[in-house]
Amino acid sequence: MRVGNGWLAKSGALLVSARFHVLLCAVALLIGGRLPAGAQVVFNPANGHYYEAVSVAAGISWMNARDAAASRTYLGRKGHLVTITSAAEQQFVITNLPGAVTGNYWLGGYQDRTASDYSEPAGGWRWVTGEPWSYTFWSSDQPTNFLDVEDYLNFYTSDGGWNDAANLGSIGVPGYVVEYEFAPKVFDVNGDGRSDLVFQNSVTGQVVFWFMNGTSVTGGASLAQIPANNYKVVGTGDFNQDGSPDLVFQNSTTGQIVIWFMNQTRFIGGASVSLIPLQGYKVVGVGDVNRDGLPDLVLQNTTTNKVVIWFMNGTTVIGGSFISLTPADGYQVVGVYDMNTDGSPDLVLQDSQTGKIVIWYMNGITVTDGVSLPTPAPNYKVVGVSAFNLSLSGLVLQNSVTNQVVFWYLDGGNVIGGGFASGIPDSNYKIVGPR
Repeated sequence: MRVGNGWLAKSGALLVSARFHVLLCAVALLIGGRLPAGAQVVFNPANGHYYEAVSVAAGISWMNARDAAASRTYLGRKGHLVTITSAAEQQFVITNLPGAVTGNYWLGGYQDRTASDYSEPAGGWRWVTGEPWSYTFWSSDQPTNFLDVEDYLNFYTSDGGWNDAANLGSIGVPGYVVEYEFAPKVFDVNGDGRSDLVFQNSVTGQVVFWFMNGTSVTGGASLAQIPANNYKVVGTGDFNQDGSPDLVFQNSTTGQIVIWFMNQTRFIGGASVSLIPLQGYKVVGVGDVNRDGLPDLVLQNTTTNKVVIWFMNGTTVIGGSFISLTPADGYQVVGVYDMNTDGSPDLVLQDSQTGKIVIWYMNGITVTDGVSLPTPAPNYKVVGVSAFNLSLSGLVLQNSVTNQVVFWYLDGGNVIGGGFASGIPDSNYKIVGPR
């Protein structure tokens, strides 16, 4: 772990009490997900996915299991019948969910009789997610397509061998295995499934959106309403849970926080947050830190550098806590996003003097590790973080002198792609989200 290095955290920083003093009463912090009694969910650190064995005592058909799996969520991730695409994943599932093996639970494979490669008994098999069908672990005597009705996959033998089975219901399959994958969260304001950018004019306050396809600007729109003086966009998130990201504003003088509810690029309402932060605390990002499915606010003190989380239910503050470390002098939180796909939003920090960038990997309010990124060219500041170009995580940086915008696509601490945006914003327009 590198979280103790001088540039990552102040020496001697301690975990602060799980209360935001003066403002908040003590509230229990839920770090894990909510599960029904007896549910068995395990995390695979090799791919960042969660797996659950779901028992159905009365039996369930493959098609019903497929639909049931797709309706389940865990830590904000949608489920699907498990797709086992490697020997390592097979070994993980059979080791950690042995009851699914002995119970012959359903898996996410099926045989597509309309496929060009269809043949009996082993041709035309597919995964429910559309992933390539390349790895298999058939039992030694399978598949057989017995009675010409066996088109669905389940565990069969004690070593985890697979079997092709009919669409059985109450007569024989007592459960199924669900896989919960990381689905990159995007700031999508035009409904195309890709992350876009939001700008604010530093003089007039005008808010403008750029519709993006990776690094290419495909269109844009201006927000019809202009915020009152001194209100700056400081974060983005879906606070009213309508599927469209909203804008968080903070008054640079009073500290008041306001959320504008949006329908894509159209303002549909707004409300003030129930508390005003103490002097010096500025909103620096949004993320579901306590994993309750609702966005929370991350604030940092401009003098002490302390970082505090406000746990939110819409515009109501329901609790709060300082994170376990305080960034070193000069390091400011510039983005909040799940950078390592473990279900917990992480913090991106940049030194305002040197430009150095680090990521703090978080488990709720606890810093668990850290990694340094390459230092960008002079004057480039991190101004947004999301799944740009549908990469797992990425940063957008803007040159404070030229206004030039550049994207970095990340794999851990490595920049693996990106490029300059196809347009340069007009003077005074600065990127303020997503973050």
